[in-house]
Amino acid sequence: LPHSIAVATLAIQVIVTVQMFVVARAPGWHRARAFGWVALTAGLYSGMYAFGTFEIGTLAQQAINWRFSLVFGACHAAAWCRFAWAPDARSWGDVPPWLSRTVIGVVGAIIAIVMSGRAVDITNPVPVDIPSLGIRHEQPHTTALGGLVMIAAGALLAIALVGLVRRRREPGFSLVITGYCAFLAGVVLEALIAHFGWQIMF
Repeated sequence: LPHSIAVATLAIQVIVTVQMFVVARAPGWHRARAFGWVALTAGLYSGMYAFGTFEIGTLAQQAINWRFSLVFGACHAAAWCRFAWAPDARSWGDVPPWLSRTVIGVVGAIIAIVMSGRAVDITNPVPVDIPSLGIRHEQPHTTALGGLVMIAAGALLAIALVGLVRRRREPGFSLVITGYCAFLAGVVLEALIAHFGWQIMF
């Protein structure tokens, strides 16, 4: 079941990514490109999740998957910031300087921490036992630095939320904001599971 959900989610994100970048080429639709990056980075994250559910692997292999997931998650938060605050930007050079510096600084720090190998701990694995799904294995968990990484990415998502709220009077944005808040709830749940090993989603 988890693998099927992950693959279905990935498929939807791939379709949306292609649609957004194709639509963005039409006159007057260049804003679609900004959301295309949101869908693309979400797809990269889901790809790692789908791979992880298909083949659990050793703790070391899981840790590599987790590291890439953290990096892609940070990139996804960056893409949301761009969509929320600068939907007309054709490159990062067109993004407001304060946002560009913040996003590049935070994402750069996250990548440095994650790739140093200090964000994920495999020395004290967390048991995962979900009889209803026939799942039983051990998984890593994030370290204190890994927790800071997730908080930093969460800060970017909060900045994106402020930008979306500022655009709330645009047509259809009430639904965008509602969906985004539901997405944030899922982010918090995944962070808790990664850091504390909670199995509450099952």
